[in-house]
Amino acid sequence: MSAWSEEHLSSAGKEVQIKSVAQAIPTYLMSVFQLPAGLCEELERGIRNFWWGAEKGQRTHWIAWDKFTRSKDRGGLGFRDFKIFNQALLARQAWRLIAFPESLCARLLKARYFPNGDLLTAFPSAVSPTWRAIMFGLELLKKGAIWRVGNGKQIKIWSHAWIPKPFSLRPAGSTRPCRLKWVHQLIDAEARCWKEDVLKRFFFQFDVDEILKLHIPWQDSEDVVAWHYEKSGIFSVRSAYRLGISLEKLEVGTVSSSSIPDGGRPAWKKLWKLPVPHKVRIFAWKLANGGLATKRNKMRRKITREATCDLCGREEESEFHAVISCDHASHLRKAMRDSWVLRQKPCCVSLARIGSFSSLTE
Repeated sequence: MSAWSEEHLSSAGKEVQIKSVAQAIPTYLMSVFQLPAGLCEELERGIRNFWWGAEKGQRTHWIAWDKFTRSKDRGGLGFRDFKIFNQALLARQAWRLIAFPESLCARLLKARYFPNGDLLTAFPSAVSPTWRAIMFGLELLKKGAIWRVGNGKQIKIWSHAWIPKPFSLRPAGSTRPCRLKWVHQLIDAEARCWKEDVLKRFFFQFDVDEILKLHIPWQDSEDVVAWHYEKSGIFSVRSAYRLGISLEKLEVGTVSSSSIPDGGRPAWKKLWKLPVPHKVRIFAWKLANGGLATKRNKMRRKITREATCDLCGREEESEFHAVISCDHASHLRKAMRDSWVLRQKPCCVSLARIGSFSSLTE
C-alpha cells in the first residue's frame, strides 16, 4: 500500500482498491492463524493513510476509523475491522469441528484437547499456535452458538446456551436453590410440552416466557448445536463478524440508538441507492459525517485560527454553510437550474431541522 499512488484516484476508486486488494490479500492467512493485534493495527494504519492521502508527509484524518468499519446501512463504508474479521474467520474453523465431528481433524483435536467434554466447554491449558487460533475464534462462536432442544438430554440447564434471547442465551439464574441439571427434566415426556409449574418455580418470568416459546418435537430427537444469528442455524462469517462488531460497540457504549432491529437507518440505505456516481455518494457520506476540510474543522484541529468563510465572509464555513447557505453555493444551484431540472429546495436542507449533518450518524 505504501507504493500505491492515491493522487489520481477518486474516493470511489480508493474504496474499490482497498476492499478488493488490501483487505482481500490477508484473508487466507487470517482464516488459519490469529494475527497479533499490532499487525492488525499496522494494516489498518496503512489503509487509513492511503485513504486520506498525504501532503508533505502529513495526513489529516477527518473522520474516526470506527465509522469506516460500520456497515453502509449503519452509516459506515463497510471497511473491515481486521481483528474482528480474523476472529470471525477462525470461528468458522471452530464451527466445522462441531458440524463435522466425525472428520479426521475433529477426532484428532478432540482426542488431544477435550477428550472428556465438548468443544464449547473445552479449556485446555497447554496449546499449540493452531489450537490457540481456534480458541480465539471459539470465544466469538460461544456468544452465538445455541442448543436447539430435541429431547433435552444433552443440554445443561444452567451452563449451556439454549434460550433464544438478544445477547445472553443462558438463563439469568435461579430464583431459588435448584437441583435440576438437564433440560429434559423440564419437559413432560408424554405430553411433549414444558412443565410450566417447574419453570415458574425456578426461573425468572422473562426466561419462562422465552422458554415457553420453544417448540418441542413430537418425535424423540437429538439436541443439536445451531448458529443463533442465522435463520437456517448454519454458521456464516458475515453474521459472526456483525456479532463481533455489535459486541465491541456494546462494550465501549456506542451502540446505535436506532429502533431498527439490525441497527440500520433508512436514510443511509437511500443514500447508497441514489442514481448518481459512486464518488458523489461518498462525498455525501463525508458531508453527513463532518469529514470535509471546512474551515470550522480546520480550526478545531488548530490548522487555522479562524473559521470565517473565505468566499462570502459572513459566517463560519461549516458543512451546511459550504453547500447550502453560502451565497456562492446558492448562485451555483441557480445557474445549474438553467441546464438541469433541480428541486427548488435541496434535500439536505431538511437535515438542518435536525441540527446538523452529523446527527445522521447518531
